[in-house]
Amino acid sequence: MCHRNSYLNEVPEISDFVSYLAQVISGEISAGEFWPGFDRWLGKPRQGAEWKLQDLYESYSWKGASLAECTKELRPLRRALREAIARGATPARLNAALRGVFDWGMDPASARRNYQWALNQGDRIVDLYLSAFAELAREQPTYDIFGTAKMNAGYTKVYALHRHRQNVMG
Repeated sequence: MCHRNSYLNEVPEISDFVSYLAQVISGEISAGEFWPGFDRWLGKPRQGAEWKLQDLYESYSWKGASLAECTKELRPLRRALREAIARGATPARLNAALRGVFDWGMDPASARRNYQWALNQGDRIVDLYLSAFAELAREQPTYDIFGTAKMNAGYTKVYALHRHRQNVMG
């Protein structure tokens, strides 16, 4: 098992990526270089000028909402998720909080499937969720919990939202 700091610093592909990303953030490398054609995808072709990280920030959109709008929408969802845990998590409280995140961040069919999975876990959903969250926060996560707990596009949103401002990777 690899300690996360060792992984970030000693695995060549990862340390190279971190270095590359730092160059993008600093502006040494144009942000447009890491996704050729993304300016057309965003509907904002650039002529001559390089894309900077600020341009990407200003171009952020999730389901048509800006980063500021998404942040505003996510605050009550984050609060509901944290309160569901802080008040003594019950399946009903946690499932209601999960549903809010799924409905916000997923297409309706995927949101329903993730929510139904949570409901199908019955009383176990609280332990599964808390165990998964605790595993992600560990210094040396094993990820074994994800043999039983869910880790997919919906649940990564939930874990990230719960952990907000405390990067899961350290």
